[in-house]
Amino acid sequence: MGYLTADRVNEVFNACISIQSELEGSTIVEGILSRFGFRPERIQMHKETIKSFFLEVGVGGPFSSLCVDTTGKMWTDSHMVIERLVCLGLAAGYAEYTSAKSEWHKSGGLPSIKITGVQELKEVRKSRPLRKPALLRTKGSIAVEPAKKMVAQDKSKGGKNAKK
Repeated sequence: MGYLTADRVNEVFNACISIQSELEGSTIVEGILSRFGFRPERIQMHKETIKSFFLEVGVGGPFSSLCVDTTGKMWTDSHMVIERLVCLGLAAGYAEYTSAKSEWHKSGGLPSIKITGVQELKEVRKSRPLRKPALLRTKGSIAVEPAKKMVAQDKSKGGKNAKK
């Protein structure tokens, strides 16, 4: 575990994406906001890496929850990176949408993702139950520490909440 990072997803995505002159024969994938063309031979070259990403994401679920890995750690705060991961999974056969795009409005405009074709995932589920991430307050799209920890840090640094 620990291989899934935004930089690695971007690296594999950029290695597999088709340029304009290569679109013929490409696998076209419908993302959340964009359509992408991937070269099948490049997806095949990176298939094991893509599979390892999905082993770390776990069972799938709502698009917005894919930013958290199976240990409960947030590995990215970027929807663009999650979209890229999902599209790599769709092209490699490791992911699928659970509903048609026309139905996404029922879940806030974002899809749920089902992870498929990753046989080892069954073993991961058996050997290590998924931990739920700690409840975090959010500011915009970035998760921040729970309020109690922030106050405790403030006190230790002699901030406005420090005891005199």
